[in-house]
Amino acid sequence: MNLDQRGSEHARAEPMHTLEHGYRAIWLLFDVNWDRLLFPGAIVAALLLATYMRSLGWL
Repeated sequence: MNLDQRGSEHARAEPMHTLEHGYRAIWLLFDVNWDRLLFPGAIVAALLLATYMRSLGWL
């Protein structure tokens, strides 16, 4: 196998590795920062609950 053949095989395998590494990186970011998504979600849930309670006349 000459150098040109090895290079073309590597070029064909590279996109799959790129996708795999990108998936791992995104999952790592989510795994590390999931609490940062939870905090705004809790605020939105509290605002929705307050709006619902206000519509019922409880506040």
